[in-house]
Amino acid sequence: MNLRNVDIKMYDSTTLDEYNTLLKTSALPQEFYILHNQKLKDNKKIFVLLIENEIKILLWKLQGTPIPIGYCIVEDAKSKSDDLQKCLDGIYDIPLSVISEYPTIISDFMIFSPYRRMGYGRYFANYIVNDVFKDKKISLHAVEDGVYFWDKIGFDYVIDANSVMITKDGERIA
Repeated sequence: MNLRNVDIKMYDSTTLDEYNTLLKTSALPQEFYILHNQKLKDNKKIFVLLIENEIKILLWKLQGTPIPIGYCIVEDAKSKSDDLQKCLDGIYDIPLSVISEYPTIISDFMIFSPYRRMGYGRYFANYIVNDVFKDKKISLHAVEDGVYFWDKIGFDYVIDANSVMITKDGERIA
């Protein structure tokens, strides 16, 4: 994997216009349909993983518009209203007792299928978990292959909480 061609953009309520431009101008994969329904408020952040698009014309390579190949949505449970906090366990399928101790929630993490198992997901998760939110206690609900993936990044299971994972104390790996 050539990391020189990778970029990560973060969007929140202060960059709403830029986010809407991304949605309008990028050819988002069908798997990214959820991004169109996101409301950037209450300390929600959306990270988008982009790679450079090389356009080949005969013997020349031109740089095109970056292509989104992954996204991650991170929310801060503490910034939610009291009413919304009461139903967070239903929204994220994470028990409220876990959310209260690990309030930074990775609610979605997706790498476009042709780019999986190539190191992009690990690079992206490492950036989010170990750089951006390194001082935060993070929880998430992993499904299918995600359970194995997040275990390699440095997350542990929560006992009796169906596929819920939290950051290992002091042991973020990625």
